[in-house]
Amino acid sequence: MITLNGEPESLKEARLLPDAQKWIKAWEEELKTLIEMKAFTVVPRPGNTKIISSKIVFKLKSKNGIVSWYKALCCARGFTQTYGVNFTDTHAVMAHPTAIRTVLAWGVENGYFIYQTDIKLAFISS
Repeated sequence: MITLNGEPESLKEARLLPDAQKWIKAWEEELKTLIEMKAFTVVPRPGNTKIISSKIVFKLKSKNGIVSWYKALCCARGFTQTYGVNFTDTHAVMAHPTAIRTVLAWGVENGYFIYQTDIKLAFISS
């Protein structure tokens, strides 16, 4: 099923779209970056171990309503994990709302322009 905004739900669907090459390139870039950042290690599967699967999430990124780039994210399907077996801690790197308001107020006070940006793979670097 392709979403209303043209984002495929799977790699199989992405390959059927007119802009398939752009989606495939986005996925290849994601995979290359994950490998370069050593985000995972391929190991032999221990016997009788449940594998945590992943899903590719495709997103169109746009500026002023115009598609600026195609993005693919590899996400672990965390609902298949068991606390104490597959993980022992969770965290998400986030800016505290008070910090964001402070920076915005400081920027306005000093006459700075404020821009929003998307940092590719920021979560891996944290």
